[in-house]
Amino acid sequence: MPQNEDALAYFLTFTCHGTWLHGDERGSVQRLGPENVLELDANRARHESARRRMTGDPVTLDLEQRRVVDSAIRETCKFHGWEVKALNVRTNHVHLVVASDVVPERVMNTVKVWATTMLKRGGLLPPGGDVWTRRGSKRYLWREDHVSEVCWYVLNRQGPDLI
Repeated sequence: MPQNEDALAYFLTFTCHGTWLHGDERGSVQRLGPENVLELDANRARHESARRRMTGDPVTLDLEQRRVVDSAIRETCKFHGWEVKALNVRTNHVHLVVASDVVPERVMNTVKVWATTMLKRGGLLPPGGDVWTRRGSKRYLWREDHVSEVCWYVLNRQGPDLI
């Protein structure tokens, strides 16, 4: 696989805690290693098992929280010199297309931490508990047409933008 400096951008997606569990009717994925992903079909028993293991209530973002997360991600990327090509903060997930000189895991972890910090500073989260799922989807975008297509998807295929 080419090094990250060859990628034009990354397409990052991460969900809010407890809003898309393994076994969900929408399907899910389980990482088996850096190159191996197992796609999981809907499975009520698996979904219920995942729900019982949760350490807090599911998190959904209201309009004010979404605005704070959007601003925090943009500020974080600007501070680090990462170019936000497209961003859409939804009630239960975030899509970010970003050009960066660091690995996508670092970008994702950094924006999650800063978004959580700003939500807490604003008194917009109850004490304790997780806001985001532990991982997320990290896709490398190698060609300009792929970057354009993914940006269009992020900005136009997520339903009405309320921010």
